Amino acid sequence: MDAATIVKRIRATDGLSRADLARLADVSASTVGRIESGKLDPTWSTLQKMLEATGMVLAGKTVVSAGDATAVSSARAILEGKLDAASPRWRRSWARAGWTTAAMTPESVLGLAVLAGNAAKFSRRSRQPLYVELPDQRQWQDLPRALAAAGVDYAISGLVATTPDRATAPASSPIIYVTNPRRVVEQLGLVETAPLRGTMLVSPVAGEMEGVETEGGLRFVSRVQAMLDAFASGGRQPEKAEAVALTWPAREDVPA
Repeated sequence: MDAATIVKRIRATDGLSRADLARLADVSASTVGRIESGKLDPTWSTLQKMLEATGMVLAGKTVVSAGDATAVSSARAILEGKLDAASPRWRRSWARAGWTTAAMTPESVLGLAVLAGNAAKFSRRSRQPLYVELPDQRQWQDLPRALAAAGVDYAISGLVATTPDRATAPASSPIIYVTNPRRVVEQLGLVETAPLRGTMLVSPVAGEMEGVETEGGLRFVSRVQAMLDAFASGGRQPEKAEAVALTWPAREDVPA
């Protein structure tokens, strides 16, 4: 895959303009444009800066997520106004893009959420998720209730966990954090399903269960974590999460 294609795919994945990618990677916009037009054959270090700034890696003949969960934990810290809790790597890159200020625009929130989610795709993490359901499960809430009854610590995430009525809202593919998904499958006799067909069980690796909130007898991650996890998920969750990101400052003020 040539350099022009690599850069175009990086931009297309995250919906970045040439200027956006240039700021994130600390290169000039003209450099990005010249690479894409085939007028510049960049050094590997230049390409690596663009890949690292967006959390992407080369895999065969394509560009894919690095599966770096610190991208989401850092984005959560930024949106919660806890700048010092963000990874310095991401903080520096996002500061150049203007994504670390308290006065973030809806478009900035969306840009940050899309990039963080794509950099931290669950399917690309070393601890890949399991998709499961209870035997004879009728609604998605049955599974977290069974976890609680079995004494398993858990937290629900994904698009459903961003909604005001999240304990009763319908969901097609919720995400549930548990420490050891495989052990939980054996303990509860869960049935494994095809990806995106059941509930995703995934191990927390970057503080995802910090600040768990209980509503309607169910345990949820914070709404900002849930939004970012929706972008890191598959199916239609990222597409639907855009509306949540674009209204984020109006729903919950971003602290200074």
